[in-house]
Amino acid sequence: MKLLLLRRYGKKETRGILYRDNRPLCRTLEPPAAKLAQLPCLPEGEYLLQLAYSESKGWYLVLHCPGRAIKGRIFPLFQGHHFRNLCISPVTAYRENGRFSKLAFLKLMDKIEAWTAEGEEISIEIRSLQTQTIPKPWSSQKVLSA
Repeated sequence: MKLLLLRRYGKKETRGILYRDNRPLCRTLEPPAAKLAQLPCLPEGEYLLQLAYSESKGWYLVLHCPGRAIKGRIFPLFQGHHFRNLCISPVTAYRENGRFSKLAFLKLMDKIEAWTAEGEEISIEIRSLQTQTIPKPWSSQKVLSA
């Protein structure tokens, strides 16, 4: 199965929408993509998605890039709006503190766990948003529907 993350880069943050089969799963926030940013966002490309567990963080998702030493994570925002290095954070809204990041993350994890239980290998493609070809899904479609 292939997921698609379309991004829009900004000075303070990188906003995105995660899709499966042209249907939005959730909105995402990441650190800004500027070269001088202290916490860079993941480079565009294809990644394999895997479940991971640690005692301190619980379950989260790891993104591996075949052939490159890049490893990212999908994890909720830390204390409201604090980004983590090479981390994609699911959110329900882009408002001031990335509303309900933990809730969006848990809903996404439920779907990922169900797909992996069926034996699906999940990959994610990260691209920049082309505003001319794609409508604004965050204002016209319900995200995180069952």
